[in-house]
Amino acid sequence: MDVEPSHSAAEEEAVAKNSLAEFEPVIREEKLPGLSLEMIRAALEGEEFMPRFYRENIQAKDISPSHWGRSLRTKGTLFRKLTFVMPVPQDAPRAIARLVSVPLESTVTALWHLSCQEGQVTLTYQSCTHDVPFGENFRVQETIVFRPSSSGELCMTKWAECVWVAPLPWTHGVIKAFIEKRCKAEATGAVPLFLRLVREHKADD
Repeated sequence: MDVEPSHSAAEEEAVAKNSLAEFEPVIREEKLPGLSLEMIRAALEGEEFMPRFYRENIQAKDISPSHWGRSLRTKGTLFRKLTFVMPVPQDAPRAIARLVSVPLESTVTALWHLSCQEGQVTLTYQSCTHDVPFGENFRVQETIVFRPSSSGELCMTKWAECVWVAPLPWTHGVIKAFIEKRCKAEATGAVPLFLRLVREHKADD
């Protein structure tokens, strides 16, 4: 795949700069019998994988994806951008509802960075939910590493982090704690769907 970049260097830099991955606790580990690194790579590079993931995971609509393009920073890596509209959960605790109002929908920008090296595939994706309260103050960033175990079986390890690019008012600590807890719970819950889409891509080949 050799497509001209359709993103900016600043967007790519934001994903690379904010990744703390292996300094964060692992949120999910899985063994992946029947899959190989080549199958993982083929699925992730598919044009429909990313839009379908967001449609099925969070009911995204009005999806506008770029094509995968060459990284502007690192040889052998790919970068992709996607924007969409998603429904915003309305189940915030009362303590938060008293402080802020939550919209029914929000626009989202997602940036995906795919690195394929010998013996390992690494996917990092970052999202900004623009219209939620303080949505421009943080990014949700998830990193998934696929590599063989010592026994040769392919394994997946996933990290998730809430990256704060601007602080919240000191009076809003309850909101920060809620956002951080929720982002990790949602990242963990998305793993079965993610792996199902990979396996379905394999079955379609």
